[in-house]
Amino acid sequence: MALRMSLYNIAQPVGAMLSGAMQGALSTNLEGSLGRSGWRWAFIINGICTIFVALVAFILLPGFPERQNPLSKFYLRPRDIEIARARNRRIGRNPQIGITPRTFLRAFKFWHVWIFALAWSIGTNQTPSNYFNLWLKSLKNADGTKRYSVAMLNYLPIAGQAIQLVAELLFSGFSDYLGVRLPFLLLHSVINVTSLIILIIRPSNEHLYMAGWYMNYMGAVSTMLLCAWAAAHLEREPQVRTVLFATGTLFSYLFSAFLPIAAFPASEAPHWRIGAKVYLGLSLLAASLFISIAVIFRRQEKGKGKVEGAEEESEISVDRN
Repeated sequence: MALRMSLYNIAQPVGAMLSGAMQGALSTNLEGSLGRSGWRWAFIINGICTIFVALVAFILLPGFPERQNPLSKFYLRPRDIEIARARNRRIGRNPQIGITPRTFLRAFKFWHVWIFALAWSIGTNQTPSNYFNLWLKSLKNADGTKRYSVAMLNYLPIAGQAIQLVAELLFSGFSDYLGVRLPFLLLHSVINVTSLIILIIRPSNEHLYMAGWYMNYMGAVSTMLLCAWAAAHLEREPQVRTVLFATGTLFSYLFSAFLPIAAFPASEAPHWRIGAKVYLGLSLLAASLFISIAVIFRRQEKGKGKVEGAEEESEISVDRN
């Protein structure tokens, strides 16, 4: 499940890679064209691409087996829908239905919504990799000239996004294959914490410092691991799953909208006072939440086993009587 989710989610780093390459090319080839600077052309063309993809999504997104998108019928046959419904019945997953005010409020009674959403927002989305460009921009040659051109400032982060893409597929694939989530989430945390420690220490070796920035791009790999972990334990609660994913997304956007501005003010670039320290604390908190989730699931499984054992004993005693 995590791998399937990651195949969808890698659109984010792929999009960032294509956008970075395109902006680098535009800043070089369209600078001054029609009286506009290269970065303005980047916004215009990115906007056109975004609108086009959004319109295509209305047709290509299939919807749910119980509520198929009518526009997707040209490539989804009735047999395909029936296969999807049969798969849901086989694994015991309840159908996806609409959310009412009652079911919406009921979802917040599940601990999964709160802990998973918090772990999602602070463990994945809150990494300062976006400020990599500001550090690159500050580097100068011995004669005082800037080391990297505008085009290179767009090209260099592509390597980090490629690392994120490969890491996400590897983490999700091996996690699915081995059937475990916590070890890979903790490995993600170790990499994240290591990268942040490097950024805090600020080693004089530029290659090591740059490695810290590149390692930081792996911070996003836990998103789909968490989503798959939650979905597997909420198969019979489709409304709760929907609210959980929406809440996690909302928390992530809230954090990313306000926290980086306070932790990484542009005036302090490229050596921020508290930025990496704040994110290190959040990464450690996220790791503790990963462990807490695993402990809660284990206790629930033990409790469920005891209940099932007691029911079997009662049935045996009734049969004997």
